Amino acid sequence: MPSLQKISGTLVQTLSLPQKAPRHGKRKFAELSTKTSRVSVYVLRAHKLLFLLKDLDGNLLAKLTTCPLKVGRIGTPLLLTVIWDLPKRFEISINRTIVASLDKEQKIPNQLEIKFNSNRQKPDLFDYSHRNQAVKRDREQKIAGENLDEAYLVSALKRELAQIQDLLQLMQSGHHHHAYGLATRIRLLLLSGRPLGLIHTCAALKGKPLTVFTYPSAQEPLPDVVAEGFYIDRNLSPLRMEPFVNPIDIGVWLELSGGSLDGEEFTNWQLLKSVGDTVAAHVDPVIDPLVSAIRKQTAQAGPLSSGPADALETMIFKVGETCAILIEELLFGFSLRRNQLLMSNFRTHRRFEM
Repeated sequence: MPSLQKISGTLVQTLSLPQKAPRHGKRKFAELSTKTSRVSVYVLRAHKLLFLLKDLDGNLLAKLTTCPLKVGRIGTPLLLTVIWDLPKRFEISINRTIVASLDKEQKIPNQLEIKFNSNRQKPDLFDYSHRNQAVKRDREQKIAGENLDEAYLVSALKRELAQIQDLLQLMQSGHHHHAYGLATRIRLLLLSGRPLGLIHTCAALKGKPLTVFTYPSAQEPLPDVVAEGFYIDRNLSPLRMEPFVNPIDIGVWLELSGGSLDGEEFTNWQLLKSVGDTVAAHVDPVIDPLVSAIRKQTAQAGPLSSGPADALETMIFKVGETCAILIEELLFGFSLRRNQLLMSNFRTHRRFEM
């Protein structure tokens, strides 16, 4: 029997349920943690979720099973909130609807449908255009007057693209430890350099935007319940696909909130820099709190189809994939200018001009 000892905590996480639930038994879905507790999440039949609350030694403190969840489109995000104050309170909410509780008086729906804007043909998009133009202009101003060697930069882009593609393939094959090598490449491309990272420098030289995609609406403030633990906002896609349909320059995306650690927000740039300056660069006896928090989380079904990965590995894979597509587009632009050719049969990944 679970031991309802006195302990409290809160976890908020954005997840995406797999479209198919197991016919029998249970399937591990996510592993979340705070400073004092761990929450293991399993998918059951009919997309019920089983939550096991444990202390850091693995002792079971409490467990809850949600009502059935009706899953719509693949990749539809859901906001998961777990609140506990044992022995009296243990409560699970999905998209702000309570789906399981220790309180027998709490009303729980017979089923919760999870869908993404199914009643809207076109979502309203928050306008990032002014910020997109501002970061593009800022990049170009920073390299103004610099004596840049275009041939050297193009060669460097090609080398980085080859490395990233190899590392992505290795990770997709199950060798998730290559996330740390990939994080090193991301650091060079996006975060470090004089005066800019390699991708930013090449985009400024070409006068091109660095378009990626995020959620339709502007970021809302983090939920009030995010007071303890780690929350990461997976708000990036290199391609236009639901729910990521709003074009945003990656320079602006780096400035967006990336989540929260014990109630303190951090940006995507701060999160990537924490990884790039520590585990991607050297071994420290004292681990950066952000890096420690993200490594403790088991990611749900995501871009890596090769098996369970922690949230750090999943995030680095997605950002690395994004960098690869941006580099391909930049190289395409350099090639057009150099060769003066209309490459009508060139297979590019995208897409839309901002």
